[in-house]
Formats: sequence, structure tokens, C-alpha cells
Amino acid sequence: MPGATNPCCPGRTRTFSLENGLTGAGMMNITVKLFANFRIGRFKEAQRNYPDNTPCRLVLQELYITEEELGVLMVNSRHADPDQELKDGDIVSIFPLVGGG
Repeated sequence: MPGATNPCCPGRTRTFSLENGLTGAGMMNITVKLFANFRIGRFKEAQRNYPDNTPCRLVLQELYITEEELGVLMVNSRHADPDQELKDGDIVSIFPLVGGG
């Protein structure tokens, strides 16, 4: 639902809606893995369904992860760009920026 408030990150709103759990023609099953603080209020690993050729950017938006927060994005253990289109069976790994001193 566009404009819906994000329950895990107050102040952020969803910019689009994808209904997970759908199957059939035109849908693909993607494994999404989150790391470090991206797991807080979300999940560690989940199987999710998306329309064919969904770009990584839409997965990030659905999870309320901005590109400014993104450290590393990988698809099938290879570095990926947010505009990379996903294929059925892909594994998306999302890592936050890491700071330290």
C-alpha cells in the first residue's frame, strides 16, 4: 500500500507494494538474506516472491533500505548493482555500511 508507514523504521514509508506468497506465471522465488543491523525488526533469511525481472532496487525499497545505508549488495555471491534484474532462484544478500576506527 503506497504511503504505508514502516513498522520497523518509523518515519519511512513504503513507496510501492509487492504481495509475497503469490505464485504462477510471471512470478519468481528469490531468497533474501539480511546481515547485521538490517535484521533488526526484519528477518535473517526469507523466501519471497516477486514479479519476473524485478530489479534489486525494488527489493531494497520493499525492505525500507536506502542506498545511503547500503554497504554491499550481492546476487548469487557476486557484487550487484541496485538496477540488476533478478531471476528465479537468485539469492540476494544485503549488507549495511560498516564503520569503525
